[in-house]
Amino acid sequence: MPLPRLIRIVLAGLAAMGVAWLSLAAYLPRAFPERNWIADDRPARVFNAAGQELLANEGRLGAETFAELGAAMQRQPLASEPMFFYGMRALEGENLAEAERLLLEARARDPRSSYARLALMALYLRTGRVRQGSAELAVLARLEPRGNQLLVPQLVRLTGSAEARDALVEAVGDQPIMADVLTKLATDGGDPEIILNLARRQPARADGGFAEWQRLLLARLVEGGEERRAYDLWRRFVGGDARDLVYDPDFRGRPGPPPFNWELSVNDVGAAERGREGGLQIEFFGRKSGPLARQLLMLRPGRYRLAFEAEGSANGQGSRIELSLACRGGANLATFPFREVSTTRRRAEVDFTVPAGCEAQWVTFAGVAAEFPATQRLTVPRLSLTSSGGAS
Repeated sequence: MPLPRLIRIVLAGLAAMGVAWLSLAAYLPRAFPERNWIADDRPARVFNAAGQELLANEGRLGAETFAELGAAMQRQPLASEPMFFYGMRALEGENLAEAERLLLEARARDPRSSYARLALMALYLRTGRVRQGSAELAVLARLEPRGNQLLVPQLVRLTGSAEARDALVEAVGDQPIMADVLTKLATDGGDPEIILNLARRQPARADGGFAEWQRLLLARLVEGGEERRAYDLWRRFVGGDARDLVYDPDFRGRPGPPPFNWELSVNDVGAAERGREGGLQIEFFGRKSGPLARQLLMLRPGRYRLAFEAEGSANGQGSRIELSLACRGGANLATFPFREVSTTRRRAEVDFTVPAGCEAQWVTFAGVAAEFPATQRLTVPRLSLTSSGGAS
């Protein structure tokens, strides 16, 4: 990685952090409470001005500034800030051994110095010591109150190198900040295989759920028309769990994120949820149309039959609940409106054909509003989807 790029990474991190130089005069008394800043605040002003100049001039300081830093060091001989500034000058001049010595001294004088650690991170990367650079970031993640917000962009930058990725996994792979890195990469269109590699040490959630980055990655692939790749990835998340043509057909809450598992909605359209003993329970308010429960299927071309039972209070008058099957982003395959549903359970079947070119299909329970709204309630204990013929 070229040195100028590393300096820009450091400067970007400095500008974003809670130790940003524009607020350094306010930060230093908190960082070094043992100093009498009221009695002798000239060093603080010098350090603050030097920091602003460093940011404005892409990591360079003038000779006059270093003269003022030398005078400030006479007043505060144990200060860590001058060591940082001299270290940055050595780094900019590619005197890497001297830069390391000075930055290590700055860190030794103040182990909580975020800016010294950022500069060391750049130096370690420049000299191929990626693990040490990643370790500095791991410490920064613990030091900074807004560590995730401020450090995630720096960590994301490191993922451009295969060696850096391995080091990052070792340094912070099992920490919460890595989940934020994965979410950022998934949002920005990162390569799924790189994301999975980075996620290999992420612990499973205690509640058995799935991470936001997993949901984002699957949704992005599906929206991009890569349904098969998304489905294969989903199976990896689930752990290769065997699946029927429709997943979790009795709505018992089998593991796996949407869209290849049920996506249930609770909003101003209505509410869909699993029953305590399984089964899908829907309440449609009748005032606004929209999906309430859906799942993306991966059916091959051919003829199918969807069978189910239903009970509740859904007469289909004024407003109704519908079950539909449609190609993702394409033609509707079948629609079944729920009418005259009562407390007496009724069985129904829907036959449909998946045409060639229909790679993925939505099965959806949706509410359809009408001029005169009427609440509809429906319980579906189980779905049964079977193939009933060859390709069409």
